[in-house]
Amino acid sequence: MENAAADTSQYFGSAPKEQLPGLLPTIEESWREALNRYQLPRAWYLIWCQTYGVDPRTSHQTGVQYLGKELDTLRFRTNLSRPNVRQSIMLALGERPKFQGVATNNDVSALAQVPMTNKIIDYSLREARLDAHGYAAVEADRYFGQGYLWLTWDVSGGEMVTGTVVAKDEETDEPLLMPNPETGVEEPVLVEGKMRSGTIKIRRLFPWQVVGEVLTEEGSWFIVKEAISKHELAAQYPDDRDYIMGVDNFNNDLDRELFAFNAEVTTTDIVILRHVYHKACPVVPKGRHAKVLDGKTLADDPCPLDIGMPVIPMSTMRYFATSLGYPEQADLVAQQEVLDDVLSQVVNNLMKFGNQSLWAEAGVEFDKDQIAEGGGYFTLGAGQKPPAAIQWAAMPEISKFILEYLPGVMNQISGLNATVMGKPEGNVDSGQAMALLVNVAERYQHATQAAYDHMLYQAANQTLEFIRKNAENGYAIEVAGVGNMPFMKYFKQAALQSVRKVQIVRANPLLATFPIRLEVLNATRDMPKSDRREAYELLMTGDLSAITEEDDQQTFLIRWENEQMMSGQPVEAMVDDEHQMHNLSHRTTRDKLRCQPPSDDPQIEQQRINAMLLISQHMQQHALRWLELDRTLGMTVGIPPAQEMGGTPTQVPHPKNGGGKPNGQAAGGAIPGAPQKPTKLPKPAKPPPEANTQPVG
Repeated sequence: MENAAADTSQYFGSAPKEQLPGLLPTIEESWREALNRYQLPRAWYLIWCQTYGVDPRTSHQTGVQYLGKELDTLRFRTNLSRPNVRQSIMLALGERPKFQGVATNNDVSALAQVPMTNKIIDYSLREARLDAHGYAAVEADRYFGQGYLWLTWDVSGGEMVTGTVVAKDEETDEPLLMPNPETGVEEPVLVEGKMRSGTIKIRRLFPWQVVGEVLTEEGSWFIVKEAISKHELAAQYPDDRDYIMGVDNFNNDLDRELFAFNAEVTTTDIVILRHVYHKACPVVPKGRHAKVLDGKTLADDPCPLDIGMPVIPMSTMRYFATSLGYPEQADLVAQQEVLDDVLSQVVNNLMKFGNQSLWAEAGVEFDKDQIAEGGGYFTLGAGQKPPAAIQWAAMPEISKFILEYLPGVMNQISGLNATVMGKPEGNVDSGQAMALLVNVAERYQHATQAAYDHMLYQAANQTLEFIRKNAENGYAIEVAGVGNMPFMKYFKQAALQSVRKVQIVRANPLLATFPIRLEVLNATRDMPKSDRREAYELLMTGDLSAITEEDDQQTFLIRWENEQMMSGQPVEAMVDDEHQMHNLSHRTTRDKLRCQPPSDDPQIEQQRINAMLLISQHMQQHALRWLELDRTLGMTVGIPPAQEMGGTPTQVPHPKNGGGKPNGQAAGGAIPGAPQKPTKLPKPAKPPPEANTQPVG
């Protein structure tokens, strides 16, 4: 079916799929005009030529190039801009940031999902090579003013999981069909079988590969131009195979016009597929993701994300009030060109006039060959002068100044100093001074680092949403088990529902410098072994989890106990609990209940009283367990022995032995409003697995 003629008054975001292809050329033409007004294509081309040593006038690769009719003029260049960019990128990226999940609530079940989510996000992004693609996006930003990360869900990726699959004929490999009893229409037969869980896929995009709104900083749509094989595309859409194989649009695109000098020799198997993304909004309630190949819409689906789009821009600096990134590398183009020209003149002068040239008066006899070899004998007549060297005009002194001045200016423009370039000044001889200079350079790159962190923040949260929405049959990751042996751990979609978002946690960049690491090493040398191990992990990775893990687990358990007792379930105290920490938290929870006014609802009031009873009894149980603690066991877990108390500890009836009134003296006083008759309490709850064993994360 041919697409209908485009209605130019129709908004492309909500246009019917048949009209969409006809609306895209006008949109792209307006985008190109905006690029040309800001002279971005020309800037991109010059930067590309400088980066790869291509002469923009001849489009030929330049090493040492001979010019002129007689090829007697040499063009010599040294590329300082590329290492300059690489160094500034490394300063901006710093140490690899961590991803930390944030729960939707502060209850134990929600918090228990956080460490597991951290593992899932870290594994998924590592498998998708986020570090490499993130670096590439920052590289595109530094060179061309903008880079992008493009996230998609790869249904053929991931680990094998059990799920619902379409049954196929063993001989023909065709899907098995059976009539629907209600409609009579043949439908595929669904059975349980093995399938791929799917996984996130990340790619870097350049600014000329993404069409977007120009006059708004936060656009509502993107058009991604993907170069893809015809054969791969035809396999995805077999019904449109003939149309796909007849398309030839690869050499008509902007990136080919910019950088392809031999487009006629490229393969004709590649075509440009346009992905039209529109975020959810009142005009397009579910968002949009359409795939358009020239004049045909191959697919038209809702946006794969509920919020935003899976195209993440990365830009350190933009033209004011626009979405167009400013290519900061353009600030180095003039310096690099002047440096190349002056250096070429110096080298030409040296090659043409660097060898000795002699002159002699007529009649002076000498052997030219011997003089050329470094010596010789000559005869002088009366009044004649011996042969002498010709002193050609030297290069102006200003040329030496320029060759020394320009590299320093390029470093200043990029915020670099001699220390971060590996050549500290002679007066910088201490670790503190070096660290200060490195920190100054890193602060200059703060805008790039902030943009990079925001890009990673969006990538991590979009990955979480992709997994939630697509891993219907479960998701598998590789984790370290006993002895650091890897094993696969499987999760269901429901295990991620309580994690609201993922935050970026960045370590102190100074820990990446050797002088600071050396000073921290000296400071931790005399620590106890357990503390030293935690300090070393912090030193090498910036990870605080080794230090906070024990406290986190105790807090997790205490919070779970409070929740259980608030809901009417008694809990058991263990002999090696942190009794002081437990009772302080339990008392705070009980005091909150005591401060509440009595409820008019008898059932709610009874629940409040029962919760206070349970907490008081549990606190007394902690006191008794502390007295029972063996001194040796207490030493091994870091719990001091309870102080010696006079008399016999007051026994409190255990809930599972019939309950009873709380001992007001031992439990901290009588409870206002407590019933006169004993309250029968349920059996103690069993702690969750997360409270006894380390949760994943």
